[in-house]
Amino acid sequence: MKKKTVGLALSVMLAGSAVLAGCSTGGGDKDSGSTDGKKNLRLTDTSDITTVDPAKATDSVAFNMIGNTMEGLYRLDKDGKAIPALAEKTDISSDNLTYTFTLRDSKWSDGSPVKAQDFEFAWKRAADPKTGSSYSYIFDTLKNGADVTQGKKPVDELGVKAIDDKTLEV
Repeated sequence: MKKKTVGLALSVMLAGSAVLAGCSTGGGDKDSGSTDGKKNLRLTDTSDITTVDPAKATDSVAFNMIGNTMEGLYRLDKDGKAIPALAEKTDISSDNLTYTFTLRDSKWSDGSPVKAQDFEFAWKRAADPKTGSSYSYIFDTLKNGADVTQGKKPVDELGVKAIDDKTLEV
């Protein structure tokens, strides 16, 4: 009887230690934080990342990675409402056919500025049939979009244009 009680007590203590170890702040782990107050966030997913190319992504793992590392003109808030992200301001023409996005100051991870030309390039590349994007049809709603995605018109005729470094017209 005494052996059973001791065994049970040890089992409970061992299980409790394992649970409490999961609550550790990682004091000895030099990667868990730094002296400047920054913390590291490590995310895992269900399988390997297939691509980080937004034009070629087709699976949830790739979309999760892209969503966690890249920013678009807009993002969804906690209620699923579209709110500005890299778009500081959006002007819509009176006929509702032309959208002009003014970009906020932002930088790529290498420190170079994000420009309207980056969006123009990325959208035209994704719409180009040569890229083979499974989601190129999304650009069908733009001026000449369907003709561009079907290869009937050149990519340069897609209805997206960088007016200057901070202004994108769609």
